[in-house]
Amino acid sequence: MQKTVRNVDEDIFEEAKKLASEKGLNMGEAVNRALLDWISSEKEPELDIMEFEPVEMSDEDENLSENYREELYG
Repeated sequence: MQKTVRNVDEDIFEEAKKLASEKGLNMGEAVNRALLDWISSEKEPELDIMEFEPVEMSDEDENLSENYREELYG
């Protein structure tokens, strides 16, 4: 698919074109990579359950899983 992009800084474009050539990429591939990198950097990070820290529980909370109804509803 061919697209026209306006207001691209000439120096940035030429540097990107040179780098793409050095890496064996055409400009379409280089632009796709740049856009994907930008999109992924702007997204909210997904929460990873393995990154949560354990929580210390008091003796009162010892049977919370069994007594949750009382804790929730009184």
